[in-house]
Amino acid sequence: MKRGVSSPEAYKLFHDGIIVLSEIEANGIKIDTELLKSTIKATADKVKEIKEELQTSEVWKVWKEHYADKANIGSGQQLAHVLFDIMKIKPVVFTEKGSLSDLGFGKISDGLYYKPSTSEKALQDIDHPFVRRLFDMKGYEKVGGTFLKGIKRELVDGFIHPFFDLHTARTFRSSSKFPNFQNIPKRDKEMAEAIRKLFIPREKGWHFWETDFKGAEVVTASCVTGDRALRAYVSDKNKDMHRDTGGDLFLLPKDSVKGDLRHISKNQFVFAEFYGSYYKLTAKAIWDTICREKKLFVPGTEIHIKDHLASKGISEGGLFRHDEDPEAGTFEYHVKEVERIFWHERFPEYTKWKKKWFEQYQKEGGFRTVTGFWIEGPLTKNAVLNYPIQGPAFHCLLWFLINMQKWLRKNKMRTKLVGQIHDSCEGNSPPDEIQDVLGKANELVTVDLPKHFSWITAPMSVEVAVAPPDGSWFDMKEWKCFDGVWKLAA
Repeated sequence: MKRGVSSPEAYKLFHDGIIVLSEIEANGIKIDTELLKSTIKATADKVKEIKEELQTSEVWKVWKEHYADKANIGSGQQLAHVLFDIMKIKPVVFTEKGSLSDLGFGKISDGLYYKPSTSEKALQDIDHPFVRRLFDMKGYEKVGGTFLKGIKRELVDGFIHPFFDLHTARTFRSSSKFPNFQNIPKRDKEMAEAIRKLFIPREKGWHFWETDFKGAEVVTASCVTGDRALRAYVSDKNKDMHRDTGGDLFLLPKDSVKGDLRHISKNQFVFAEFYGSYYKLTAKAIWDTICREKKLFVPGTEIHIKDHLASKGISEGGLFRHDEDPEAGTFEYHVKEVERIFWHERFPEYTKWKKKWFEQYQKEGGFRTVTGFWIEGPLTKNAVLNYPIQGPAFHCLLWFLINMQKWLRKNKMRTKLVGQIHDSCEGNSPPDEIQDVLGKANELVTVDLPKHFSWITAPMSVEVAVAPPDGSWFDMKEWKCFDGVWKLAA
């Protein structure tokens, strides 16, 4: 295949993909309009309540004394000045360099001046009553302003019809807008409940369901990089890279890493490292979590993980400065060693692939994905290493959507595909079709997909969640197949 040109197979995938995404867009998603109205009002009332509470606090009194009539609780600059300069609260996150006129509450590093951040993430890590309530208020404002009003704006006859584009992302993944269906909260339980309860099945008595490619990008990474250890992890249900890495991080027997500790290992180290982060950032994120979470215990005990680490000689987090080597005995120093184990002992073939792949990009100025798409131009190192995995992982979903829609049409099914989020598909089905639909979805992912893409050398699998009849997107529960019948997982 000629350098700089995507393959005919890549063109066909996107040609057929654009058609199926336009059909999903036309189907639309039904919204509980009465619940939307009441949720908008309840959210606005909550913002007002918290704002009034904040404006009776001692912090607001100091704020008003300094800014008088110009005091604005929504101003990040004023907030930073009050918290970090006047009240001397220690900032935990710094932004890019700022104005030297604000030097009173900033810091200088590498000859550059950095301002304390008042972002959502920064506020979450500050342990102060006023800041915690302000963080809550900003969360409700985001629910009301970004999500609820966006849904209301796009509502037509009780449905929204999000756009799904294939021509905007450099990864050759999809994007969404009007509203952004791929940005609906999931991890924040309160936000997720407020918003996902609005999405309901299009017909009375129908099911709202979702099929999710399990570990799509990790499985794709094992195929693209050829790392046999990673392939073994995704192929063997008894193996668990998050558990094993958690054992390294928390100095625990691997079998004892469960629950919150495994979650931290997975989301704050393993995935972060795969996407291009490094030990100083991951160490700080994990240490902040350890210090913030009061009930983060060694499983089966009442020993806090921070005390456990202290018993192993790690009692300080470290400076986490990009321009300084970590000090021995700190958590930062320890995570540097965990990172070495991760890349040079656990996944050495992945490490070799990264080096070879980036060197090839530097020579050619571009690269071709395993699905035939050519990507070129100035790219960061992280982009060069992530795009060849993120794109093909989504292309597996796109192929699934195309072929699922063909099957639905051929069999004159009433089931409708209503959305997609990179590695998941959302749909609505009547009860008499749900078994056939889920069975076909599983067959397409586990049997047909690897036959179509010969580069898939590790097993693809699908996780299924289904809401009860008339239940919302939020009400979905995991279903599994037992002796050929899909039902609620035990």
